Amino acid sequence: MMPVDSAGPVATCKFEGEITIFRAAELKDTLLQALALPEPALEIDLSSVEEIDSTGIQLLLALQQEARRQDKTVICTQPSPQFLAVAQLLNLADRLLAGPVVLVEEG
Repeated sequence: MMPVDSAGPVATCKFEGEITIFRAAELKDTLLQALALPEPALEIDLSSVEEIDSTGIQLLLALQQEARRQDKTVICTQPSPQFLAVAQLLNLADRLLAGPVVLVEEG
């Protein structure tokens, strides 16, 4: 289960580990519960994502669509390098992430 913090104007979920087909049902339930909170926005912190597949990307896209239907906002922030690589490979980084993506080279 991922932690959800609703203390403030924006509810925040922090993904940890993997966002893959193996956890999709569990994550979907948690995200829909977080979206049902009274806050008008939900921030998804992706800094601790270690692995993501196309099912994980679809889950986030579906969450954004459901949020729009409810007149809410989903903001994906702090993408891990693993998340960013897959989102860019699928040409969806701009659609999924809040603000411009800045690549920082390590080393």
